[in-house]
Amino acid sequence: MEENQAFPKVDLHYNGTFVPNPLVYFAPEVLRLNEDANEFVFSDFIKYVEKLIDFQCKHVYYCIPEVRLSEGIQTLQNECDYSQFLEVANANRHVDVYIDHDNEPIFEWIQKEEPDDEELVYSEEDVDSVFGR
Repeated sequence: MEENQAFPKVDLHYNGTFVPNPLVYFAPEVLRLNEDANEFVFSDFIKYVEKLIDFQCKHVYYCIPEVRLSEGIQTLQNECDYSQFLEVANANRHVDVYIDHDNEPIFEWIQKEEPDDEELVYSEEDVDSVFGR
């Protein structure tokens, strides 16, 4: 895949597990989609992803780029969410999508997270919030 591709990069993180405090997606497989997400409507995008990973996607999320997962995670459940996802993807030229295979209480975990020291500096790996990449 060329770096100067016309459409935004979408990296799909699947077969991993969300773990809390801080929220991360642990040990995923990562697949870059070779299609332009702008060419899909929500339902077709989900069908495409399900076919790629051979798994029914009921709990799908994306994260606003360069924001910690616990602060940038967004649901991807309907056409309205998908429209916002496309805005983020197109504005940033890249977005990460996460499949929750276990229906974890992600937003409950986020509410219970310990507040971070504002003096901490995060590396790019921390921002991705992905282990085993």
